Amino acid sequence: MNPRIFRFTLAAIAAIALASRAHADDAAKPLDLAGVWNAVASSEDSERSFTWTFAREGDTLTGTSRNHENGNERKLDRVTVDGKKVTLEVDVERDGNTGVVRVEAEQTEAGTLGGTWVLKGSDGTVYAEGAVSATREATVTYAGKWKATATLPDGGEATASLTLDGDASNLTGSFTTEDGTVVAIDKATADGKSLRLQFSLVIEGTSVTGVVEAAPEGADKLAGLWIIKDPEGAEAAKGAWTAVREEAPGLAGEWNVSATTPDGGTHASTLTLTRDGDRYTGKARSNEGGEVDLSTVAVEGRHLVLTLKMERDGQSGTVTVKAEQKEDGSLDGRWTVSDQEGVEVAGEHWKATRP
Repeated sequence: MNPRIFRFTLAAIAAIALASRAHADDAAKPLDLAGVWNAVASSEDSERSFTWTFAREGDTLTGTSRNHENGNERKLDRVTVDGKKVTLEVDVERDGNTGVVRVEAEQTEAGTLGGTWVLKGSDGTVYAEGAVSATREATVTYAGKWKATATLPDGGEATASLTLDGDASNLTGSFTTEDGTVVAIDKATADGKSLRLQFSLVIEGTSVTGVVEAAPEGADKLAGLWIIKDPEGAEAAKGAWTAVREEAPGLAGEWNVSATTPDGGTHASTLTLTRDGDRYTGKARSNEGGEVDLSTVAVEGRHLVLTLKMERDGQSGTVTVKAEQKEDGSLDGRWTVSDQEGVEVAGEHWKATRP
């Protein structure tokens, strides 16, 4: 390994535990734009609603905008963030004329943007303009274990354990009933506003289809209906259905971390994870002293992803940790370092246990 890259990699390991003490306070951090935003663009005589979806790949932000009026969706040509300020641009062409729609907004409070939009021709002529506002759509994490309760037609209740894996676009899972029977979920569809599960049952020798249709109520509760359909697809019975999340053991709190270094040694640090609603934050503390906030903390059931941006010796990069919580409660995975081009330059084993 190139000696300079080796020094950078060692610095990255230290950074996940605090290589730099000069850490800017939260107010100075750039806006984390990634996610789904509900936007409204208004002018003197009209108002239109949009859904903006942003994704981050390394240091690059991409985005799409969907018009609620006609359902059309298109890619944003340019997305930039400068501190708490956001600039979005879409190139347009009509009747042989070209121009750009430019949105300039700023975070006014957590999860809220406010600013202006303008449509300009290629010669700088302003054809339309107005105000714009946007609010972040809450992210719902369905993966994990849930205690589900179905209200029966006779007023009684039946409970089951619901296990879901994957993200909203690719959910799989199963129910485990009180007597230990496992019922596989045949089809699961979900977004930030609703969840639909479909599965097969045999009741008194007849094969039927079970459906759960529910909506999230906060981060840790689902509420809706269960429905049984007969072989012809007609509704045979239904009732109220709720599910409460069973927290994966021990994700929030303090962890002792051991990261294997490229030379076969280990680097020790302390990781502290904090949960606020459906969001996690984290801090890393070197055993030699000093503390830094992690850039992002993502938890999906038993899976954990941590990232930290860093700069050393004129090089910038991203430290990423991907780990899974094992049956013994420990976190086990791998740390990697990617350079400013997003190319992985090093990676080794990573493990965390409770103090």
